[in-house]
Amino acid sequence: MKKVILLHVLAMSKRILYIFLIQCLSMSLLFASDGNAQIKKIDEVPISLKFYNSSIADAFARIESETGFNFVYTNKVLKDVPFVDIQTNGTLYDMLVELSLQTGLKFKQVNNNIHVRSAQESGENKSVVIEEDLKETVS
Repeated sequence: MKKVILLHVLAMSKRILYIFLIQCLSMSLLFASDGNAQIKKIDEVPISLKFYNSSIADAFARIESETGFNFVYTNKVLKDVPFVDIQTNGTLYDMLVELSLQTGLKFKQVNNNIHVRSAQESGENKSVVIEEDLKETVS
């Protein structure tokens, strides 16, 4: 009698172990998929900042701290950029358009980065561009 119960317990334990392993494997496959739910477009991010006679680097630093976006630029691009005066209560897109009008810079959002170019370097006619999610494989 005890051997029969022991055999049933062992068989059930083996089945539970197999089911558990299958669930673990299927969950790891589920978590392996790419997701971009955290990336917002700059026209969806509200911002309220004021700049009076500020350098563009200071403006970028304050925008980065408020929004979580990172500005990517070279010192050469910002070399002869005038000081900015902006007061906005809108989206980050609106603020970048205003910055572009005052400084002549062009902006392009790629994921959580905002790339800054001078008007001469950029071949685009729009001042602010939102690029869809770029995925590149490096091998």
